[in-house]
Amino acid sequence: PYFHDHFGNPSSSHIYGSEPRRAINHARKQILQYLLGMSADEATKHLSSLWFTSCGTESDNLAIQLALQSTPPPSSSNGRKHIVTSNVEHPAVALYLEHLET
Repeated sequence: PYFHDHFGNPSSSHIYGSEPRRAINHARKQILQYLLGMSADEATKHLSSLWFTSCGTESDNLAIQLALQSTPPPSSSNGRKHIVTSNVEHPAVALYLEHLET
């Protein structure tokens, strides 16, 4: 029904977004309950802690960005954080890391 009847942006405030928003929050709650073992009340409190992305590349970039934000400031003289990778890294990760170097 979300391609034909309830097609609004779930982040919007208008009526077309309210049903998709409810469906996404229901899915979040189910994931938190079934995969992480949270109670229904606990899952309801943590709905915003579960994010959906549109693709693997977006997920990779988000994970890298959050990892960088959650690490303490670097102690080296150049003030830059370091990420260790290898030459067999997926292109989505390698290209994003190259972008961060600039």
